[in-house]
Amino acid sequence: MLKIQNLYKTFNKNTVNQNDLFNGLNLEVNKGDFVTIIGSNGAGKSTLMNIIAGSIKEDGGSIIIDGNEINKVPEYKRSKYLGRVFQDPSKGVASHMTILENLSLAYNKGKRFNLSFGISKKNVNMFKEMLSELKLGLEDKLYTKVGLLSGGQRQALCLMMAVMQKPKVLLLDEHTAALDPKTSEIIIDLTEKIVNDNDITTLMVTHNLNHAIKLGNRLIMMHTGNIVVDIKDNDKKGLTVEKLIENFNNIQGKEFLSDRVLLS
Repeated sequence: MLKIQNLYKTFNKNTVNQNDLFNGLNLEVNKGDFVTIIGSNGAGKSTLMNIIAGSIKEDGGSIIIDGNEINKVPEYKRSKYLGRVFQDPSKGVASHMTILENLSLAYNKGKRFNLSFGISKKNVNMFKEMLSELKLGLEDKLYTKVGLLSGGQRQALCLMMAVMQKPKVLLLDEHTAALDPKTSEIIIDLTEKIVNDNDITTLMVTHNLNHAIKLGNRLIMMHTGNIVVDIKDNDKKGLTVEKLIENFNNIQGKEFLSDRVLLS
């Protein structure tokens, strides 16, 4: 479903701060894979997400989604293939608009516009049923502006909107990092349910080792632009936080993991 070949990216080229982050990175993700991504500070996790989404332009290499090379496809057109949820709960929604208006935007994503209304009354009951599955009471707040919701409610809404048109690949970039621990666990459980129910190929960046182990069928660890650990399927099922930290320390030493990762 996703193939990255010989990816190159350099920041601050020809300056004293030059950073050759990716030097021929390769990654293949099969259809239906749920890949959790962890790593040290500056490992390139979020940069990789931004390059796939088109927010940052790579210097070289190929990005292929479902057989289509998208390197020259602008960011706004890549939304045809991608769903994305950000760390900031306000980034994936229009805060000044109601829940109904936001859901209508997501529902009409990729469709041709005409002179009919963007909000259709026939979709209201469908939206209410979808929201009720989140078990956050949002089905009774359709006409509430999203900016008045809690961070967890907004992130749950972002998740639902991101998968409404069944993207080829879902990108989750530390989407629980701005939430309190209790709300974070609610969103993680929702993430697991939504991804599994829709069978969507997913990449999730996280700093929480427990979440990285709990979710998905594959875990990769990045360090200085390289994939240094890649654990799949049965090997991942037997993984513990202790084994993971020991594995990392054997590769790079204790400085390999950031304090943020270890404290979580």
